[in-house]
Amino acid sequence: MNSKIFKYIKQQILLLICCFSFVSYAQSLKLSDNAQISVLTCGSGDEMYSIFGHTAIRVTDDLNGLDVVYNYGMFDFSTPNFYSKFIKGDLLYSIGQENYNDFIAAYKYYNRSINEQYLNLTLNQKQAIFDKIQHQLNSEERDYQYKFIENNCTTKVVNLLDNVLEKPLEHDFEGNADSQRIILNSFLKNHYFEKLGINLLFGINVDKDNQKVFLPEKLMHSISKTTNGNQKLEQNNLLHYEKIEDSSKTNWNTIYFFSIICLILAFLSRLKFMQYFIFFLIGILGTVILVVSLFTNHSELVWNESLLLFNPLYFFLALKKFRSIIVKILWASIVLFLIIASFEKVLIVLPLLLLEICYLFQLFRKKN
Repeated sequence: MNSKIFKYIKQQILLLICCFSFVSYAQSLKLSDNAQISVLTCGSGDEMYSIFGHTAIRVTDDLNGLDVVYNYGMFDFSTPNFYSKFIKGDLLYSIGQENYNDFIAAYKYYNRSINEQYLNLTLNQKQAIFDKIQHQLNSEERDYQYKFIENNCTTKVVNLLDNVLEKPLEHDFEGNADSQRIILNSFLKNHYFEKLGINLLFGINVDKDNQKVFLPEKLMHSISKTTNGNQKLEQNNLLHYEKIEDSSKTNWNTIYFFSIICLILAFLSRLKFMQYFIFFLIGILGTVILVVSLFTNHSELVWNESLLLFNPLYFFLALKKFRSIIVKILWASIVLFLIIASFEKVLIVLPLLLLEICYLFQLFRKKN
């Protein structure tokens, strides 16, 4: 028994020595003249967290036996209160590293496109990027609080490049100068219900003109338009894998399908129990939006004009004593929403907006 315990302790000590030796080696490693740094841009996936794609950075150096992908999108689904922390803005993401071939194989398996852009950088710039990554891996900077637009896998790579380039990455190009809401929505063309949810939760802060690069595909375009000194930053762009589209798959995730559902519900608006049911659902939705906007740390979710459409006041329509004044407030709120909200947001929530107006109209007509 004692010999087994001694053997186990010896193995753990050797393991620790190897780990610390690797960390020390990585921190002191000097890249050779043949070292290459490239940016990997991965296309959208089927899960909500993967719809906008992914960015990673690759460092290769044959003389030092180095071919590693550094990934700022690591998170743990088993984290307690995962979704509440995600919405609140307390969820920690991490930088991780993995073998290049394993990274490529994983994204091919999940049928996500992969582009690689090799960068024209000086040796000093490459070394500065590599040293910064190693510092982040082995310090408190390893973990960071994820933010939808301000702090994500793409902005982390943008910051790395901006710190070594003579001038920041180009951000003023076609498709990236619109509002952040329009940019986000452009990646949700076949995901209407996700688009509806995001636009209901995102407030007026995302309607300002965009002045940053915060999405993977936009970073790919930015790199192609940026110069490093007298040369283009992009040395080469390789498509490693192109997503295979499934044309046989029926897509119900559209505004047309949702509009049909809303139209059916509108025909039922004369039924009293349906009125109470719809108003109750709107009240729940408004409560969720209110709670999220009050307690979140995400700047995108505050000052949310969606509360003018969907708010807890709908719960009180069941009280006849206050119904008249509440209905007037709700009509005024709808008008104010149409004045304040961006045209982009109004178009997306239009089926819900018309349904709400239909039910309020039936209630108002009955009252009179």
